[in-house]
Amino acid sequence: MTIVSEQRRDSLLGMIEQAWKDRGYTFTHANKSRKFPRIHASTPDGYSLSVEVGGEGQFFLKAATPCLRDTDVQQPITPENTPHRSGPFPQRPDEQDEFWSATTPAQQ
Repeated sequence: MTIVSEQRRDSLLGMIEQAWKDRGYTFTHANKSRKFPRIHASTPDGYSLSVEVGGEGQFFLKAATPCLRDTDVQQPITPENTPHRSGPFPQRPDEQDEFWSATTPAQQ
C-alpha cells in the first residue's frame, strides 16, 4: 500500500525486471506507458508473473501457476500482521515511504 511516486516507478520496475532476468525468467510482454506501465514474464517451470502500476502509483503483483493437482491446503496459522483495510477494491495506496514516495528521481 506504499505510494510509489511517478519519479520512482521506473526504478522499481527496473529492479523487478533485473531480478527476474537474473532468475532466468522470460519476458512475454511489456507496456512502457508513462501512466500505467507493466511487465509480464514466465518462469522456467511454467509460472506467469506480472507487475502492473495502477492509480496513484500502486503496484500490483500477479502470479498464475501451471496446472496442479488438487490437494488439501491448511489454513494459515500465522496471525495477520497488516492493518485491516475496508472500502472498495482496489484499495488506494496511502503509505508514504521516505524513498519510494519521494518526488525526485532515484540516483543510480
